[in-house]
Amino acid sequence: MAELDKSVQAHVSVFMFLGINGQSIRPFVTTGEQPGMGPQKMRDLTFFNGAGSLEMLKAVAAQMAHMLILHVNTYYTQQREAGHENKTVPELVGLFTPVLMDPAKTVHDLAQAVDKVFRFKNEGTAAVPVAAMVAEQPVSAPLRRRLQKMGIS
Repeated sequence: MAELDKSVQAHVSVFMFLGINGQSIRPFVTTGEQPGMGPQKMRDLTFFNGAGSLEMLKAVAAQMAHMLILHVNTYYTQQREAGHENKTVPELVGLFTPVLMDPAKTVHDLAQAVDKVFRFKNEGTAAVPVAAMVAEQPVSAPLRRRLQKMGIS
């Protein structure tokens, strides 16, 4: 199964978004016996309710897609390259909602969809902002352990 890639900022953005919003507690990549977030199926994220109606799932998935778009726009404003500005928010929500609704799709699939829309400067050499911050700034031992558990150290 496909893992997330730290050098692809769309992957980092999806990881941060899902973690911040309580959708998954998995680390960035597989560590030991703990699977990473990339191979995690949509049906295993907190928002996904397989017992609900299709209309309810679509509404929640659309809300998640909208929140993800806002997260990417806010978090990476200074690093973003042009490319998505010609799409409206409803068009972007329409691109990500089907991925979020498909129980067999993975977080990696979502990250790839985000990467196709949002292009970032220095894509091939970009470092995870949090990891770069940790590498250059002194942090407490507990914070370093927490980042290591998340796979961002």
